[in-house]
Amino acid sequence: MSTTMSMTAEEFLTDATYVVVVFDEYDDNEKKLIELVPRSWITIDEEDECYCRYPPSEMAQKYMTKWLKSLHEADDSWLSYKVDIKYRATTYIQGLRRLHRAFTSAQATSDPEDAYQPELRNDMVLMELENLLNNTSAKMLTKNVTTASSKDSTEASTEHPQHSNEPVVRSEEVGNRKHCSGNL
Repeated sequence: MSTTMSMTAEEFLTDATYVVVVFDEYDDNEKKLIELVPRSWITIDEEDECYCRYPPSEMAQKYMTKWLKSLHEADDSWLSYKVDIKYRATTYIQGLRRLHRAFTSAQATSDPEDAYQPELRNDMVLMELENLLNNTSAKMLTKNVTTASSKDSTEASTEHPQHSNEPVVRSEEVGNRKHCSGNL
């Protein structure tokens, strides 16, 4: 687990609503799966080892985003997998940001000892993060267009010339994140 030595997993996760976990198993391409899950899916044994109940892949692909947002309880029929805790989060958005951070830090290893680090991946969550960032950008654009149209068009263009460029910068910024997340 990625917590400090003096802190137990239970203490680390006390205020967490979401947890970024790295599964202890590899897929066919020798990539470890990294995932954002509700805190309630995590169990901790007496030796402070963490396990995550996780749905079958067909179910995860179809329902994961909905389950994350609604903090769906894990089903007792789901298998339990050993995991390492990377980050904790109190909100869904914060969890997605920390998931992205986990991907970024996992891919940016330069230490020779870490040269053979199996890649971490979760294409579905990356697509959700990309969609969320794009939707946030669209909401910002819509909000800015609505705000600008409610003012006198002359006033909006003369007093705040940079205001009309602001959404473009944010959109471009989101595009860079999208590009970055696509390469993870």
